[in-house]
Parts: sequence; C-alpha cells; structure tokens
Amino acid sequence: MSQALFRKVRRFVHEFTQKPLADITPKTSLFCDLNLDMSNAPCFFERFGSEFGIDVNGVDLRPYFEPGEFQNPGWLVTLLWVFWYSTLDAHRFNGIKPLLVEDLVKMAREKRWCAE
Repeated sequence: MSQALFRKVRRFVHEFTQKPLADITPKTSLFCDLNLDMSNAPCFFERFGSEFGIDVNGVDLRPYFEPGEFQNPGWLVTLLWVFWYSTLDAHRFNGIKPLLVEDLVKMAREKRWCAE
C-alpha cells in the first residue's frame, strides 16, 4: 500500500469524520469505527469520488451501512444479547459487509469502486 496515498485518504477521512488522524489506520472500519451509516455515507462517497476521481454513481451502499433489524423479545433476552454481542464482530452481527480504510486506498489507487 502506498503510504502517500494512504496519508491522503486518511486526511480525507479525518476531515469528513473529525476522527483523530492517529485513530485512522488501514483496518479502520467505516461503519464500526467511523460511525458512517446510511445517513452520512452517501455524502461521504460523493465527496470521496469527487476527490479521488471515482465514479460512485449507482453504487448500492446499503450492504455496507444499513444493518438489519433486531426485534427485542424481552429484558432477559436483551441481557443475554448484550453479553453475546460483546463477543461478536459488529459487521457480522449487523449483517453488513466490512468496508475499511484500506478499501478506500485501493479504490483511490484503481480509480474505481472495488469493494468486495
């Protein structure tokens, strides 16, 4: 991974999210760590695409930023859920695909949407 390109992407992410630069690594999750969701991800990617020359028109962001619904059947289940959730990967639990800063760097390098 090009360190110069990573630093440029990291700076962009920092300016959009206001997260400290030191907290933004290649493995930083846009959903879990940066709190991007369907309320702000479209704006983020519109700006990201413009900044890095990537056409993001028509990209469906829902698999990366729209968690499935959870129905709460009661307080006991909620307690068990909280314990279980703390041991589980948040991406997998929420039913979303991980999208990391390193994926943004790859997109910036290849000038196209290339998330798995």
